[in-house]
Amino acid sequence: MPQPFFALLQPLLPERHSPISTSSGRGNQGVYLAGLSETLGQLLLKLIEEHADAAVRMHLVVLAEEGDAAATLLDDMQRLRDVPSNTERDALTKARLGQGLFRHRVAELEPACRVTGLKRQEFLVASHIKPWRDCDNMERLSGANGLLLSPHVDKLFDRHWISFDSGGELICEHDAAREALRCWGITGANLIRPFSREQERFLSAHREALRR
Repeated sequence: MPQPFFALLQPLLPERHSPISTSSGRGNQGVYLAGLSETLGQLLLKLIEEHADAAVRMHLVVLAEEGDAAATLLDDMQRLRDVPSNTERDALTKARLGQGLFRHRVAELEPACRVTGLKRQEFLVASHIKPWRDCDNMERLSGANGLLLSPHVDKLFDRHWISFDSGGELICEHDAAREALRCWGITGANLIRPFSREQERFLSAHREALRR
């Protein structure tokens, strides 16, 4: 391990069962699993983020956002309890999870992933273009407010790392997202066709939130 990194980590290493030798900075081969303090864990994440390549940095951002997304999902489910109609509540709950009527309506307009070209819908995610929380109930169930995307592509689209222009071309203006696409062998959209006027209404707002 480079000496500057070791100098930062050394005071935070546990006295027993340390994953790194406290004297040499080399990995401790005698330890299978080792606990880390929260302070040390945060420091390691910071060092990785500062010195890793762009794809790894983007993955760290996604992992951090996963925790926020889970909390938001639970909060949204709590809000749905206030919907008086059982039928409407069921439809909206499924829409929040990318299922049911919403998914069916999206699939009628978007039968495949525009980026990968995959048509096996059981492997695709029905992703809202306008975030579910920002929609009214009609928008939450609108097929024009969704795309069927391959899961790894959905991760980027849902977090505004990528978007599409009105003609269907893939847009990406962030170095980390570009690196991820490169690693996945993606150079652009696989299926390029214009969006409908209603789809474009949702996408124009999505593009405005594109990370740069």
